[in-house]
Amino acid sequence: PSPVRNLRVEAQDNSSISLTWDVPEGSSPSQNLTYWAQCTEDGGQSVTRNTADTRVTVDGLRLASSYECSVWLERDGVSSSKVNLSHSTAPNPVRNLRVEAQDNSSISLTWDVPENSSSSQDLTYWVQCTEEGGQSETRNTTDTRVTVDGLCPPSSYVCSVWVERDGVSSSKVTLNQSTAPNPVRNLRVEAQDNSSIILTWDVPEGSSPSQNLIYWAQCTEDGGQSETRKTTDTGVTVDGLCPASSYECSVWVERDGVSSSKVTLSHSTAPNPVINLFCVSQTNNSITWSWEPPQDPDLQGYTYSVRCTGEHDKNETRSITNTSITFEELEAGTLYNFSVWAQKNGISSSPETLSNSTAPNEVTDLQNKSHTNSSVTLIWSAPEDRYSHNYTYWVQWASEEEEPQGKKDTPGSGANFKDSTNESWVRCTGEHDKNETRRITNTSITFEELEAGTLYNFSVWAQKNGIPSSLETLSNSTALLSAGVGQTGTLIALDVLLRQLDCKGLVGPFSFVKKMRESRPLMVQTEAQYVFLHQCILRYLQQSAPALILKEATYENVSSFIYENAAAIRAHESEASATGC
Repeated sequence: PSPVRNLRVEAQDNSSISLTWDVPEGSSPSQNLTYWAQCTEDGGQSVTRNTADTRVTVDGLRLASSYECSVWLERDGVSSSKVNLSHSTAPNPVRNLRVEAQDNSSISLTWDVPENSSSSQDLTYWVQCTEEGGQSETRNTTDTRVTVDGLCPPSSYVCSVWVERDGVSSSKVTLNQSTAPNPVRNLRVEAQDNSSIILTWDVPEGSSPSQNLIYWAQCTEDGGQSETRKTTDTGVTVDGLCPASSYECSVWVERDGVSSSKVTLSHSTAPNPVINLFCVSQTNNSITWSWEPPQDPDLQGYTYSVRCTGEHDKNETRSITNTSITFEELEAGTLYNFSVWAQKNGISSSPETLSNSTAPNEVTDLQNKSHTNSSVTLIWSAPEDRYSHNYTYWVQWASEEEEPQGKKDTPGSGANFKDSTNESWVRCTGEHDKNETRRITNTSITFEELEAGTLYNFSVWAQKNGIPSSLETLSNSTALLSAGVGQTGTLIALDVLLRQLDCKGLVGPFSFVKKMRESRPLMVQTEAQYVFLHQCILRYLQQSAPALILKEATYENVSSFIYENAAAIRAHESEASATGC
């Protein structure tokens, strides 16, 4: 018979080769023909199969081996000539295919050599990654690992690996893997406090907020523990951190279980705030503040910033390393706001804030306007500054033998008065549960119901925003009580003047009363007593003989509305000089 035509390999695997051919020329498939197929290994055994069909699978072959395959035709015991071709069985597939790494544009694969093969065999490995509904990237290698690059982020791929030897490929081993997302962009710190850092970022390039992305954020302390948080937003607060500590903060994206590369920055948490901020002292042009350092076992490297703000655009900030400060050249009677915050590693704590005022300027020209035996009236001038119309004034008094009435320690301490525009408050306290408070609108006050003939010490100071000025003091006494001295003086004067009238015929009441009062104050104390003295002398004269009058008296205007008998006064003074009475 004629030989078969167009002998070819239809398929092969690692243990068989499938052959097919066309019927001999001039023959038809319906003829009673027998086909023989034989595959002979180079230098080895042969495997033979027969069939009445035009295809056959010769199995039982050795893997990855070269064979000489022959096909001939037999009819009525007569064989045609052989038609030959050379072919090899396929290698075994690779084993343990796995992903070694991936990034946003590549996938690195690795595998083990096929079973019954060695790395020294002449094997070629082919790797192909095909995007779902997209293009493929193919690479070949003689190694058992390869990186397929040029891929799209973040996309899912079907990755296949097969072995080729002598132009024959093994079956494919396949896995699904995705490229990593692009990393986040513009990672930055939005805020921090003493126990947390707030991070924010932009979505990866080529991504949109609507994609199914998970963000991971991790803050690791230098030589310490880490805190990790995840979110689907583009910002996160990592809390549970230690104050005033340095952290390495990393953010990465995850999609389909694959993570992007990390974007990292270094940042520190804020220190704890300072504690126990208080005003040590103030004058009319300075305030001294002090505080305790933050609660931190390691206070090395701390600095403190102090800001003073007030009226008229006052805004001054200083940086110091100790825990007290004095601001000078301030304005008297002015309220200032002070803020103090700690700094370490370039990060500031939250501020501690307190308000306090400078003391007002002191009052001036404190003086006694008038006094009686039961009252004292004081006047003074307001402090010389722009706020004097808003000041509260305090007056403290005590007798010379007593402790000052009211508070002894700080002037005005414990006051229950509020500052009011154009109003002043004055407190007067003393013996017998005396406690009197008045509101006044001017710079004077009268203390009444005081003890006669007593020396009192008065102190006056201005106050604003609860802060007192320095004291202005004055000592003054009330007048003595008359205790009948006015009436007694009137009787003494009347007796002496009447006797003088009998002896000399003339008298000088004014001069005599003046002389008595130089020796004893308040003799002939009241106007009524003085008039009574003159009325008695007049009555006596009216009842006496006219001979007593030597000559017409001459009166002189001594002061406004007061006239005295000058002749009588001169006669009295002459008589007193001669007789001593």
